[in-house]
Amino acid sequence: MQVYAVVGYPLNYTLSPNIHNYVFKVLGVSAVYVPLRVSPSRLVHFVEFARDSLGGFNVTIPHKVAITGLIDGVVGPARELGSVNTVVNKDGELVAITLII
Repeated sequence: MQVYAVVGYPLNYTLSPNIHNYVFKVLGVSAVYVPLRVSPSRLVHFVEFARDSLGGFNVTIPHKVAITGLIDGVVGPARELGSVNTVVNKDGELVAITLII
């Protein structure tokens, strides 16, 4: 089973886990999406945890800018904007993208 997350501080407002877990269930995907409340002072520790344990994660306030200096790569619009909302884990390499919808 893959584990995905949303990381931010605080996280009492997010509906992302409900939405993602519903979609995983409907599509029959063996995955779970969890909220992870991470304070700014613990962000570097979260990144190392994510490298070993998560398939990817979404980033919300206050970490969208700070995360760019802690991961392995920033591509596409995320690089141009200097702000990240999605990080994918490619065999332990964390690469940020920003989805613009």
